[in-house]
Amino acid sequence: MIEGGALRVISLFGIPVKIHWTFGLLFLYVGYIGVRHGMPWQSTLLYGLFVICLFICVVLHELGHALMARRFNVKTVDIILSPIGGVARLTHLPSNPKQEFLIAIAGPLVNVAIAILVGIIIFGFGIDYSQFLVEREEVTILPGDFLPLLLVMNIVLFFFNLIPAFPMDGGRVLRALLSMRWSRVSSTLIAVRIGQILAVLFVLGGLWMEQFVLPFIGVFIYLSAANELKHVRMDDYLSFKTVEEIYRDQFTVLYEFDPISYAWDRSKRTLEQYFLVSDVSGHISGYLSVQSIQKALQAQDMDNFIQAYKSTHIESIDAEMPLKHLYQLFYSQGFRILPVYKDGTLVGVVDQRSFMG
Repeated sequence: MIEGGALRVISLFGIPVKIHWTFGLLFLYVGYIGVRHGMPWQSTLLYGLFVICLFICVVLHELGHALMARRFNVKTVDIILSPIGGVARLTHLPSNPKQEFLIAIAGPLVNVAIAILVGIIIFGFGIDYSQFLVEREEVTILPGDFLPLLLVMNIVLFFFNLIPAFPMDGGRVLRALLSMRWSRVSSTLIAVRIGQILAVLFVLGGLWMEQFVLPFIGVFIYLSAANELKHVRMDDYLSFKTVEEIYRDQFTVLYEFDPISYAWDRSKRTLEQYFLVSDVSGHISGYLSVQSIQKALQAQDMDNFIQAYKSTHIESIDAEMPLKHLYQLFYSQGFRILPVYKDGTLVGVVDQRSFMG
């Protein structure tokens, strides 16, 4: 299934692993390198196989983050692979700096474990790696290069990810260590500034050495660091706000056995995009979206009951819930509208529009 431009290919420990559509460009690039440098098709194929193995290491790296996060009750939405690497999308990061440190360092330590395992295979089985050390003028890859190169690349991944700059793991490791003494916002600010200084050095160094990939990485790091600071400041702000401050007390409750035509008439007289749906006992059992109403309209099924078109993906929240937790709820579980209760009484609703605006 393709979701948001990413194809789900496997599930590991209950975590979906997806490949972004741009990932295919990587293999086009491998083919281009093979043709440009006149590599034999066997070497080009081996080169492509090595890329696949390297990205398996990337998946294991991200899985390290995800499984460590699970120990602290932090869920992982998915792991997405793209040509520039992989990312484990966590619903949130724990506020405890020790837990954040362990989650951040878990990924790079997986690369160390892989490097050690590959090293044991090379030296334990007496695999000849002498040709790997020979300097060559032509761009090619030989079968004997495979394991030594995999070992080296995992070491490179370890050190690269520990660069103290967001979005690399090193930025989060640094922030976690600083958070043991200072506030999360202050620690993030320090880590971000350090990362941005390194980013500027990447840009200048790349231009000076005419290595134009480095400026690209530098700009990416600089913008990612700024985005992380913005996110943490917003997260800190939301921690002191509650649902009570944003919920909407003007809302419509429909009933399961009302006809869709009634919901259609109501939707034409309101700006609401989602309507709460109640069962016969008065309990909120789901919601009806304007899109579902339009679907019934197209199917000429307006006399059918709302129950046939409602969604049951809903849960109740308390008015005292911090907005930080509400954001996590919308982001991680994909809710569209939630009923708000205060002292056991339904007092309002929040949806994506009211939450964001």
